[in-house]
Amino acid sequence: MNLKNIFLTTAVCAAALSMASCDSNNDPEGGGTVIYSNIVTVESVESTGAAFTFQKENDSPLITLTTTQSVSGDGANLLKKGMRIVLSYTPVSGEQYKSGPITAYQWVKTYGGGDQLPVVPESSTPGWYTNAVQQVMIQRTGPYLNAGIVSNDNPNECRIVVDEATVNDEYPKAYLIYKSSTPLPTNYLFYVSYSMTDLMERSTFQGLDVTYDDSYGRHTTRVDRPNTGLRPQS
Repeated sequence: MNLKNIFLTTAVCAAALSMASCDSNNDPEGGGTVIYSNIVTVESVESTGAAFTFQKENDSPLITLTTTQSVSGDGANLLKKGMRIVLSYTPVSGEQYKSGPITAYQWVKTYGGGDQLPVVPESSTPGWYTNAVQQVMIQRTGPYLNAGIVSNDNPNECRIVVDEATVNDEYPKAYLIYKSSTPLPTNYLFYVSYSMTDLMERSTFQGLDVTYDDSYGRHTTRVDRPNTGLRPQS
């Protein structure tokens, strides 16, 4: 699987956990309907429908998706405002990156769920130990740090943490920690999403250097802070 455009694909096959398949043989509407998948923020959940927002990449315009489908059963209790989820849907307009009504199919909470990035000492994960995965893609959308991970192992731990010793640096060091549990029959795609807004309150903060391990070794990707135009006073 090529991860170069993992967050921009028109349809994500073999997506995480209970994501709807993009295979037309399993298409919930039939006839080859394209199902899109994006990491979104839950804005509202009512018995009469729900609303979600997301950005395509970096500081691109905010997109709002709405549905009048009722949210019932376990979903009504689990889906919370502010949560970051992977949503499978088809836009009524047929265009992926355009605000408007959608038909929603399934959703799954991301690892991290949109919580603030945890700041921890190295002693909590000695040497920032992690199992290597197949591939990783790091991306920022607005104030959120996201990761797409391809792995053939189900994780018992999957998170991004910030090194407490570097939190006052211009680019604090962050680490993707992925600890494998049970093997999977094929590669699956897992999503991680955290908020950076607490870190953005620091006058020194310019972004993050995110380190991860994949099948090619250890790598670091630099992510710049959102261009909000508003920065804390020094």
